[in-house]
Amino acid sequence: MEETEISRQLFELLKGNGYADVTKHDSFKEFMDSLDKLELFIMVDRHFGIHTSDEDVLGVDTVQDLVDLISQKLSAGK
Repeated sequence: MEETEISRQLFELLKGNGYADVTKHDSFKEFMDSLDKLELFIMVDRHFGIHTSDEDVLGVDTVQDLVDLISQKLSAGK
């Protein structure tokens, strides 16, 4: 899946959960707490059919970081 499609789908997930004004450069710390971030990762795992670890969650700061992680996981088949 192309990065632009990953971004589009991720922004749809964010928008559907009340985060319509987020940009790819925004840090998750700016607009959600740690529980919301964990819930987002669960949705991302289900939506994209991947598995993210606790280390993955801790290593992602911005929306673009999450797009990169999703792309990496999809390329690796995880």
